[in-house]
Amino acid sequence: WEQNLSIISDTIEALLQVQTKWMYLENIFIGSEDIQKKLPTETSMFIAINAQWNTIMSRLNQDPNVCRGTTKREGLLDSLNEMLKKLEKIQKQLEDYLEDRRRVFPRFYFLSNDDLLEILGHSREPRKVLPHLKKCFEGVHNLEFGESTRKGSGIVAKKMMEPGGEAVDFISPVQVEGEPVEHWLGKVEDAMRATLKRALWQTYDSLKQIKQKADPSPWVHNHYGQLLITSASLSWTGEVDKSLRELQSGAPSSGKDNPVKKLLRKWKNNIKRYTTIVKSKLDRLTRNKLVSLITIEVHNRDILDNLYSKKIATPTDFAWTSQLRFYWVEDEKEGKLAQIRMASASVWYDYEYEGNNGRLVVTALTDRAYMTLTTALQLQRGGLPQGPAGTGKTETVKDLGKGIAKYVIVFNCSDGLDYQSMGR
Repeated sequence: WEQNLSIISDTIEALLQVQTKWMYLENIFIGSEDIQKKLPTETSMFIAINAQWNTIMSRLNQDPNVCRGTTKREGLLDSLNEMLKKLEKIQKQLEDYLEDRRRVFPRFYFLSNDDLLEILGHSREPRKVLPHLKKCFEGVHNLEFGESTRKGSGIVAKKMMEPGGEAVDFISPVQVEGEPVEHWLGKVEDAMRATLKRALWQTYDSLKQIKQKADPSPWVHNHYGQLLITSASLSWTGEVDKSLRELQSGAPSSGKDNPVKKLLRKWKNNIKRYTTIVKSKLDRLTRNKLVSLITIEVHNRDILDNLYSKKIATPTDFAWTSQLRFYWVEDEKEGKLAQIRMASASVWYDYEYEGNNGRLVVTALTDRAYMTLTTALQLQRGGLPQGPAGTGKTETVKDLGKGIAKYVIVFNCSDGLDYQSMGR
C-alpha cells in the first residue's frame, strides 16, 4: 500500500505539472499560425505531446478509479516525466524566440510573455496590434493606417494619435505591411522622434514671430500641446539668460529699467493673454493645451519674481542654475537639439510623444525632486523619492518625464515580479 500511495502521489503531481505547461503552450502552438511557422520544430514536438496527453486524459476519463488509473498502467509516470522534459524544452525555445524579438524592439522587455505572444501572433494584421500600443508608448494610443502612394507597398502608418484626440502626422509614412511587427514598431518609434524634432523647431520659430501684443490663439491652435510647453520653456530660458547677462554687463538693477523686471511684466502679460483665450468658447483639446501651458508659465513667472526680489544679477547664480532650464544645442549630425539643464546636470530632450495629458503644478518640493532626479540621470544612477503613500512621488517622476520627454514606466511590485523580470 505504501508503494501504491507513493506511485499515486507522484503520478498526480506529474499530471498537474504537465497539465499546467500544456495549457499555457496549447494556446500558443495550436491557436497561432505565425508562431507555428516561426517555430516549426517545437510545433511538431508539441503536436505529438498534445496527442499523447489527450490519449492519457481520455483513458483516465473512461476509468476514473485512482488506483487502477495510476498503478495499473505501466510506464505512465515515466511517460509523464518525459512529456514534462519536452514541454520545458519547448518553453525554453519559446522564451529564446521572445528574447530575440525583445532585442529588436527593446520596449517589448516591459511586456509580459502573454502580451508579447498576442502581438507577435497578429504580425500579419497590424490593426490587431493597435490595442497594445499604449503598453509600448506613453502618448501613442492609436495609429492611422492608409494605402501607400508607392505601388505595391501596401499599408503604411500615416499618423499617431493620443486618447484626447490630438493627431500627429509623421514626416514620412511608416511601412507596416510585409514587415515583422517588431521592425515596424521600431520604425514608428524613430518616426515619432524625427517628427517631434522638426515640429519642436517649427513651434519655437512660430512663437518667436508672435509680436509683443499679438493674439497667441493661432499659435496655440496650430501646434501640439507638448511642444507648446517645451518651446515656451526654451524661449523663457533664453530670455532670462539674456536679461541676467545684461545685468552682469552693467544694466540698471533697480526700477523699471531692470531687465528681469521688464521680463516679469512681459510674462505676466503673456499669462493674461492665455487666460483670456481660456475664458472663450474652446474645444476640449485646445482647452487642455492651454491649461497645461498656463500651469508651466505661472511657475516660470514665479521664478522671475523670485530672481527679481533676490536681486540676482548673474546667469551663474544658483537661484537661476537650480531651475529646470531648456536650451538649443547645435549637433553636427542632428542639427539643433533641445537640452535640459538643472544645477550640474545636463539631459537631452528625448522627443518621446507624451500626448496632451496635463501637467502638475510645480512647487518648491517638486523642484528639489527634479534636481535630484536629473542629477541621477546625468550620473546614470537611481533616484529615490521617499514619503507617505499618496503624496505624489510617482506623479512627480512621471511629470519630470513629460517635461524632458522621456518614457516613464511604472511597476507595482507583486509576487509575480521575480528577479528575472527585474533583470529584463
